[in-house]
Amino acid sequence: MSTENTTGADAIDVAIAKGIDFDGSPIPTEKLDLYNKVMALEAGRQRSGVSNTMRSITVIYRRKCFH
Repeated sequence: MSTENTTGADAIDVAIAKGIDFDGSPIPTEKLDLYNKVMALEAGRQRSGVSNTMRSITVIYRRKCFH
């Protein structure tokens, strides 16, 4: 068993990759799929910093709308 010492946006990335929400519950598949689709589209864009910005916007949106 390994321990992870990630914080901030990196910790959010790790949790989302594992399908875990802020409260430790599983992220519903449809929400996780939507997040992954948005991130894949944003990854193809030429602007720098879009991934971090989109991740932040998505995380804030999820907190407001789904909790």
